[in-house]
Amino acid sequence: MSTRKRMPAAERREVIVRTATEVFAERGYDGASIDEIARRAGVSAPVVYDHFASKQDLYERLLERTRDELLEVWRHHLFTDEPAAVRIPRAIEAWAAYVETHPYASRMYFRDATGVPSVQEFHREIHAQGRAALGMILGRERGAGN
Repeated sequence: MSTRKRMPAAERREVIVRTATEVFAERGYDGASIDEIARRAGVSAPVVYDHFASKQDLYERLLERTRDELLEVWRHHLFTDEPAAVRIPRAIEAWAAYVETHPYASRMYFRDATGVPSVQEFHREIHAQGRAALGMILGRERGAGN
């Protein structure tokens, strides 16, 4: 008789997300499979589908999450009353630290999507949104309009 404790849904979802990020970073969208993600996460494929409608849905949510986390790094460090000479180097350092501490997320995010045209288009759109948002963040800097 097994007395293994069932993992809460939110925790299980986070394990799937973390594992999927690694698999997408390692193999790209086309090379990743729900079966491998499930196996490495210690769940079954149907459990992955309980949390995400499809492989594409999972991939898109991960891209959005990474974009939002990277933009939040910029916002957090740039939207203060400190001088730009303090804020900007700190923001760049924080961004680099994010990339270093989230190597799979950053690798997946910056890796070109191949194969499925709708996935490629979504990837391009996420990057365009990220660039536009970063442009707005940086545009708030004194002298940015010159």
